[in-house]
Amino acid sequence: LQNFSARFGPLEEIPMGRLPESAKAKIKNRYVTQLSNIIENGKPIGGLGNAEASWHSDMTYVESPPPASVLLGIEIPAEGGDTYFADQHAALAAMPEVLVKRISTLGIKHDASHTSVGKLRPGFEPFDDPREAPGAIHPIVNTHAETGEPTLYLGRREWAYIPGLELDASEALLDEIWSYAALPANVWKQRWQPYDLIIWDNRRVLHRRDDFDQHARRLMKRCQVLRKDNIMSPIATVQHYFDLSNNRDLEKVFKLFALEATYSSDNTGLYFGISDIRDMMQNFFDNYPELHWEIHSIQETTSQIVELNFTLRGTDTQGEKIIRPGIERIVVVDEHLRHIEVRNT
Repeated sequence: LQNFSARFGPLEEIPMGRLPESAKAKIKNRYVTQLSNIIENGKPIGGLGNAEASWHSDMTYVESPPPASVLLGIEIPAEGGDTYFADQHAALAAMPEVLVKRISTLGIKHDASHTSVGKLRPGFEPFDDPREAPGAIHPIVNTHAETGEPTLYLGRREWAYIPGLELDASEALLDEIWSYAALPANVWKQRWQPYDLIIWDNRRVLHRRDDFDQHARRLMKRCQVLRKDNIMSPIATVQHYFDLSNNRDLEKVFKLFALEATYSSDNTGLYFGISDIRDMMQNFFDNYPELHWEIHSIQETTSQIVELNFTLRGTDTQGEKIIRPGIERIVVVDEHLRHIEVRNT
């Protein structure tokens, strides 16, 4: 399994919690996780036992989670232990627009201290308040690095917290978000057979597992694949640019532009360099405290050119509202915006 999984990219080490180095040194293989309820010589040969595993994505509590998981079934119980997958792009699409807009600038802190069956990982201390949970913070709405599509990125419900909110408000909003996460129409069930193997995209789906009879035997092996590189596709780069703009994070927006970046408009015939682009954008954001770009379509017309259709809605400092349709062609080179061409609409 390890050799097969490594064909897709470098492998992430197995979750070890906060084990001391002396304990880590005793682990025979740091890249293949055994999931099993089987007991040998009085000790379990794998993790998670026979309990139900709640909806989650793997290892989202780290800063750079592995994008792919590879799971091999070896010993399978006659009943139970089925795995379910829920599409998070479809989940986001099912949400009302007002909820999507509300969560588009928020993040979730993903708890690192508990497993998907609720057990405390080695080396972590128990706590009662999700705000005290250790773990990375990720945007609730994530842009897929390859497809450029927006997806929910939830990790797991238990011990999650939305920074910046009161605890009660965080819990209520998380419950509302999770009510869309696994709608029956967006869930697929895997009924395992021995030596079935599944590869899934952790950035796009949640998964969970049914419980099963503790006297039955179940043995699974899993590897987690990291990206071969950290280069975003042109579509994902453009989507990231608009996400940052919607979040009004101009510091990061400006960093996306290449030093030789240019901007042109079919409407005015004007042509700008990077200094003018920054001044123009800063003035525009200063004059419009509320701005939101809604992308209707986006496609890569060549290997470096992305064309998109959008509507810009905003409110200026005098309270006047604007609604502007737009078409842009954007040249992307090595994750940087090289040229923006505003097309006539």
